[in-house]
Amino acid sequence: MSAFGASGDGEQTERGGTDTPAQSPNGDGAPTVNRERPDEGGVVQPEGVEMSAEGLVDPNPDRSFADVGGMSELLSTLNHKVVRPLEDPETFEEYGIGVVNGVLLHGPPGCGKTYVAGALAGEVGHSFVEVTPADVTSKYMGEPAKKVEELFAIARANAPCILFIDEIDGIAGSRDGDSDMNASEQQLVNQLLTELEGIAEEDVVVVGATNLVEDVDGAIRRSGRFDERVEVPPPDPEARREILHLHLAGRPVAEDLELDSVVEETAGYAASDLELLAENAARAALRADEPIGTAHLQSAADDSATSIPDWVDPADVAEGGVVQPDGVDLQAANLVEPNPGRDFSAVGGMADLKARLEGTVLDPIENSDAYAEYDIDVLSGLLLYGPPGCGKTHLAGALAGELGHSFLEVSPADVTSKWMGEPARNVADLFAIARANAPCVLFIDEIDGIAGSRRGSMNTSEQQLVNQLLTEIESAAEADVVVVGATNFVEDVDEALRRSGRFDERVEVPPPDATARREILEVHLRNRPVAKGIDWDAVVEPTAGYAASDLELLAEDAARHALRADSHITQAHLETAVRETHSSIADWGGRNRYADADDTSALNL
Repeated sequence: MSAFGASGDGEQTERGGTDTPAQSPNGDGAPTVNRERPDEGGVVQPEGVEMSAEGLVDPNPDRSFADVGGMSELLSTLNHKVVRPLEDPETFEEYGIGVVNGVLLHGPPGCGKTYVAGALAGEVGHSFVEVTPADVTSKYMGEPAKKVEELFAIARANAPCILFIDEIDGIAGSRDGDSDMNASEQQLVNQLLTELEGIAEEDVVVVGATNLVEDVDGAIRRSGRFDERVEVPPPDPEARREILHLHLAGRPVAEDLELDSVVEETAGYAASDLELLAENAARAALRADEPIGTAHLQSAADDSATSIPDWVDPADVAEGGVVQPDGVDLQAANLVEPNPGRDFSAVGGMADLKARLEGTVLDPIENSDAYAEYDIDVLSGLLLYGPPGCGKTHLAGALAGELGHSFLEVSPADVTSKWMGEPARNVADLFAIARANAPCVLFIDEIDGIAGSRRGSMNTSEQQLVNQLLTEIESAAEADVVVVGATNFVEDVDEALRRSGRFDERVEVPPPDATARREILEVHLRNRPVAKGIDWDAVVEPTAGYAASDLELLAEDAARHALRADSHITQAHLETAVRETHSSIADWGGRNRYADADDTSALNL
């Protein structure tokens, strides 16, 4: 079955002994190669070499790239940089591009570097020689260097060959200075360098594996020794699915087994973690005397964790697409929508408002290079103001959808606290979540409840909160975070937040006009059965002064009447709903103050 192997880096294939006797060295002391294989597909033991070729060489690796599930980017890289030059060296030489002699695979432990190296050998039809530091190191002076020489003799004798050196940093680790190495270690590294340079004309490709590139000796890493460095990351979703399939193969599994939830929850796991998970699920099923089912795998996943937490990008282990930053107490999953599920097409009316946002927010972000050329900064903050229920939250989410950003929505309750200093920390956590889930629209509803206008003294905790908010907003744009605040009254927001550089744009979200009211009703009736021939003017005119939320309620009320009548939503249902609803703005205590404020629209009550 096609799968990404999970044997783990450094884990050896079974190595048997050899019946081939060691032969005498030739006259000059160098190992003599007997290239005649004892049988088709056999292993060649060079003359004068004490290391057992039979125990190191796999003449016909039983896997290729077809057996590596997922990891398409990794395989594409190897195919382009290694496989094609090996298969068509003349063409590459014609263009002055030589065959790659060395590849350094790097990445977290347990993610399949050994398996990928073997698949590479199978892909190009080469034999596969696999060694670890234990195969060449020795406590005896000079012996490690001799073993390295013999290792390459075996590789050349069994060419074409992929020579895989696992944990190469254990053989040739990074040196701060030659004085850090004893004479035997120095001889080993020098011999390895000599051999790497000497295979340029041989059909031997050396593949080294390490967790961290910088742990490998600088001389080994430099161009000409390991021409290519390729990351082998934790398996992606496709690879995780294939690994689970591999380790469930041959075991009794339920017919309705589903892997989707387990694949999603194991983001950031090493291949070896998935092997253990499958084994634990099998043990649980055995105890219950039943086939391995979804519940067994889910339980095993719930009880497991990645073995490589320090290697994993938080974005790779996002829960439902939401990243939870390290050290943050606020729960990102409760605050962030990776996909708001709406854009400007879901905002009824407000044509002028949407056009303004397209010019002040969308265009600068989507064409940032052009704006930078003219030294025009991307918007760092947007302040929406207007009566309650007029769609500020809905509009902010639609802005996020229009930009293709995630949407993070908070209210004062999410950040305030009675404990000294905690509100400021919550604000810092909030912006950490926004940055981790960037690009992001961070919507702070009722921002005046967090940072209200200071007409008197503030206690220390309140001052810390405002100062933290000011600091975070100033740097938000650089982190692909657009901060949108909402308030009923602009003057209720702290003056320091209102000044240029914090909230560059202030946009009114007024009660919808007649055109907008009809569009809002059509949005909320879009997926409901509506009769033909509706006289919209008769419905829209009586709703002057309605907030957007009032119109949503009207549409729902009409739908309920139609449901009870088991019919489409008719003119009568809509007009009944108009009579049964009213403007919530008419009951708003701030309506007179709003009407008297500067830069506000008429409420049309």
